[in-house]
Amino acid sequence: MASKLFLYHAILFVLVQGRVLDFSKDFDTIVGDESSEACRHNSEILTQVLNQHASGHVLHFPVNQTFNFHHGIIAERMDDSVLLIDGTLRFQKVDLPIDHHLNGTTYPACLTIRNSRNVTVTSQYRGLIDGRGSQYWGIPLIGYVQIEEHRPRLFRFDLTDDLLLENIILQDSPYHTLYLDSVNRVEIRRVSIVNRRTYHDGHSLVDLSAFNTDGVDVSGNNVWIHDCDIFVQDDCIAVKDVKNHSEEDGIDGPYISSNMTFERINASGLGFTIGAIKNTHVKNITFRDSYLHKTMKGIYMKFAERTHINISALVEDILYENIAMESPLQWPIWIGPAQQADSSDVCHPNPCSMCWPMAPSSKCHVVKESKFRNITLRDIQINNPQMSPGVIFGSHADTIDDLVFENVQVTSGLPLPMARLDRHETFPGLLQPIRDQYVPKYITFAQKVVQGLVDRISPFVLRLREALEKTKGGYLTMAMNVVQSGGGAEQWYLSIILQETLGAIWMWLLLSVFTGILTFLILRHWNRFTHRSTREESLNRRVLYHSVYAVLFLVFLFSTVFCLVVPLRKPKWERMDRYYKCKGVRNGVARGDTWPIPKCFEHDLNWTSIDAKASRVKEDGALSAAPSDSSVMDGALILMCISLVIFQIAHRRITLQPQLPATASDTGERLDAL
Repeated sequence: MASKLFLYHAILFVLVQGRVLDFSKDFDTIVGDESSEACRHNSEILTQVLNQHASGHVLHFPVNQTFNFHHGIIAERMDDSVLLIDGTLRFQKVDLPIDHHLNGTTYPACLTIRNSRNVTVTSQYRGLIDGRGSQYWGIPLIGYVQIEEHRPRLFRFDLTDDLLLENIILQDSPYHTLYLDSVNRVEIRRVSIVNRRTYHDGHSLVDLSAFNTDGVDVSGNNVWIHDCDIFVQDDCIAVKDVKNHSEEDGIDGPYISSNMTFERINASGLGFTIGAIKNTHVKNITFRDSYLHKTMKGIYMKFAERTHINISALVEDILYENIAMESPLQWPIWIGPAQQADSSDVCHPNPCSMCWPMAPSSKCHVVKESKFRNITLRDIQINNPQMSPGVIFGSHADTIDDLVFENVQVTSGLPLPMARLDRHETFPGLLQPIRDQYVPKYITFAQKVVQGLVDRISPFVLRLREALEKTKGGYLTMAMNVVQSGGGAEQWYLSIILQETLGAIWMWLLLSVFTGILTFLILRHWNRFTHRSTREESLNRRVLYHSVYAVLFLVFLFSTVFCLVVPLRKPKWERMDRYYKCKGVRNGVARGDTWPIPKCFEHDLNWTSIDAKASRVKEDGALSAAPSDSSVMDGALILMCISLVIFQIAHRRITLQPQLPATASDTGERLDAL
């Protein structure tokens, strides 16, 4: 609160003591021209203005005006200054001489502010800073192999104190979007960050080709980010290592990132991240009251290989609280080594392969001399995950100490309330149009039309399902209530059983009906396919009816076996009822309605409405076993009963068919019988 009041007083001081500089009227700038000459001209003017005239004043970019620049704009000592962005700042791709002398490192950021204090970036409307990232992303799935990470960040602050960002949109960053390095007393609010290539409601392969487009990367102390929306193709928010600035800026350690709070944030990407940490002490970090929509990962804490042998890494006193995830595509919870490649070989383990564990030869290594300590996850809901709830990966030497899961639940059923809202309400930044020359317009148009239809139909479907839930009596009502319930371990266990059983029955019905009809039609018209005569057809009709029964029996038997084998062969990393890996945890505790329980945790639960049998199972530590095994057995019994009924009906109908005469002498008698 004191930091917030200080920022308000600082802005008021600037507005009273300084003057407003109009970037279009007071300087010889070019508006609306995207040519490289105009970009160079505007970039030179902006660099000069920021370094010589911005301190103590307000620099205004007027509304409805677009200014084009190139990357590499650097400003220093911008004390007591305000950037009032009501128009659009757009950065075009221009080859600079400095880009070819960096020895493969990242290009200079589009806009960098260094060694400054009391800086405000704001807007009276919703100012836009556009990085035109598609110019660097290139052709989907090919551009990354060509360019890798040789791209500029969009907006960077180094060694800056008392910083406020608000009411702006950061769009299509070529690389990391907002990079805050060694900052102190920072507040970010009502900011939208959007990096995407299509209108897909999630992360398609085309969207993911804009990889490494982090939302906010921050290191330093006393940071408060709140009431923002972030839709990116990498880490949504990542607490990073504090860089060693001692050589260039005369600043010595200790290198600690601490006292950060992130709250009321809607995000989608690789989740709320701490890392990848290499040689830094990170402590007192809080993520709370936030929503993750169809994210790749959710809660992501990771170590990378250390760059300094004598400096170990420590992450402690971390709290994730009241966070909801809807349909995460990968691991909802990951605590361990960073799953990344940082090269054109996407399966390279650095230290954990992105192909792990799907690829048989992929590897995942625990980073030595790195430790997690005092980590708490409280009131976390993971709804409809596509994979296992997560990975908790330490070792005997580098343990994860004092890890607490309190009310960490995996549920399934209807989408969460936040997922039912209009997407532009939860992510206002998605209102910005997509400008990607490498993605054909008809693809984005088709996706936009399909998404519009889905948005229109979804409310009706949800209302229908809710109406079915409210009806009295009936198997469907009971099924919907059990599927939707997620208040404890018992409900979740029954939900898994029911869904696996219903899924097996549905697969069996579809497969049986389709193959049965197809087989019957083939046998029924066998004579037409083989061009047999009418006499031969009549002689073989009796054999045909008997063969139908045998073939239908084999079809139903095949369908039953297939529907039972497929769930049993489900990959381990797709089992929602257990954590894929839990290793190297010391003093891990599960509390409240946590489900499923990581197998390396202690049980300190307070479940309600659990019968004596479930209580005994809990005491024996067997609740981490897969309930889908039981559901398969239940499904098998149901399928066997249905199969017997269908076989009896088919047999009765076949035996009631008219039989041909025993002798073949009278052709007319045969035809009459047929």
